[in-house]
Amino acid sequence: MKFTNRLIQLLAISTVAFLLATACSDDTSTGPDESDPPEIPEVEEITVDRSYFESADAGTSEEYYTFNSADNYSASANSALQSYLNLGGFYYQMIESTDDANYENGMWVWEYTYDTITIRYTLEQTNAGSEWNMYLDGSDPETGENYDNVRLMSGFTSADNDNGEWAYYDPETSQTTPVIYYEWNYDSDDDYWMELTFTEDGANEQVTLSYVKNGPNNTVESNNMYGSGLTTVYWNSESLTGYFDENGERTCWNDSFVTTSCSELGY
Repeated sequence: MKFTNRLIQLLAISTVAFLLATACSDDTSTGPDESDPPEIPEVEEITVDRSYFESADAGTSEEYYTFNSADNYSASANSALQSYLNLGGFYYQMIESTDDANYENGMWVWEYTYDTITIRYTLEQTNAGSEWNMYLDGSDPETGENYDNVRLMSGFTSADNDNGEWAYYDPETSQTTPVIYYEWNYDSDDDYWMELTFTEDGANEQVTLSYVKNGPNNTVESNNMYGSGLTTVYWNSESLTGYFDENGERTCWNDSFVTTSCSELGY
């Protein structure tokens, strides 16, 4: 996706600018209490629970094809979901290493200028949680493109760190509708979900990828993520069975991980 590549380039520029600017910083801060900088809460780490696949004693012959396809698909989905969670978490934790926060108008502000561009992070902490924003101002050192205090990223993490979101924006189009949106909710080790959504400006369809864990029930679902249409991978860690469904065409595997009739399993 064109906008994704450009967004990643801008995030990379912001990272370089941050690192170079903080390397030259005198580490001073101003605010209501310089000895009490904002506490950066930890983001709950949640992943696709692949322990079922990793412990399975499945072969590589044709009879295990459905199970192995589901294994590979869940691994790919986990990598994609983690990459965007970690991208937001990277910026979230990066500023924790500095003491350059200023307290302005009820929020903490970190601001760094490198070459022709200024990066500004804001953090507003409320009873509900922490609200983040990241802005660009100035001109791109590589392309010369101008940015007038445009928002590149926003985020929210709840006070208990059990749910939140990261949103990434295309600075050339919308500052209200994110082009990449990642959301998660964690109730317990056996009950949580996460979803990634791509929205290209002017596109009629969104691209989504999600994972839901509810006890032994695990579901990875994608819509137009890998090719076209809806793909669902389901597995049950207690019955050891599951299915792989592409646009309504479903194949299943039994508790020996061998492809079998879905009707025999009630799928």
